Amino acid sequence: ADLLDGKIKIEGLEIDQDRRWGLILQLNRVDAKGADKRVDAELKRDNSRRAQTEAIAARVLSPSGKAKAAWLAETADANTKKPLAELKEAMSHAMPFEQPEPRRAYAATYYARLPEFAKNRDSEFVGSFAEQLVPALCSRADGKGLTDFIAKNGDLNPVALKEVRAAAQMNERCVKARELAEKSRSTL
Repeated sequence: ADLLDGKIKIEGLEIDQDRRWGLILQLNRVDAKGADKRVDAELKRDNSRRAQTEAIAARVLSPSGKAKAAWLAETADANTKKPLAELKEAMSHAMPFEQPEPRRAYAATYYARLPEFAKNRDSEFVGSFAEQLVPALCSRADGKGLTDFIAKNGDLNPVALKEVRAAAQMNERCVKARELAEKSRSTL
């Protein structure tokens, strides 16, 4: 926060607009005090189209923010009027790995909406939805959910099916790596 406010300076490091938004995103990611107000303040300073999407990203990154729930509801709404660019920005930042609770809470919605979206939405939206919001957090239960979904939805749109299969494979690799690490620790 002090770097953003100019209270701390690092020689040779210019805090340009891109870095300002990057710092604001990270402050929101860790739910730093006053981070939500910084988004509004930065929008007054920079109200470009890019700033609007950075603000969406910052707001959905907050683990305690209402914006996360609102944007997730928006992505699940087949009749949303939000532009694709905004929906993709929200999806790509809504569920960071260090915030597993929202991803798990959204799993039922994900599994229910993906088949419908795969039939009725464009491939770009479907690919982003399938990849960014997939409920895979390196657990056997998540892997079972994914493989069960694939088995029931083998005729799914190829874009969506590819993303779900890739997530299932990544989840399985992660589970195996975690088990191997735990086994190695126990033998030390």
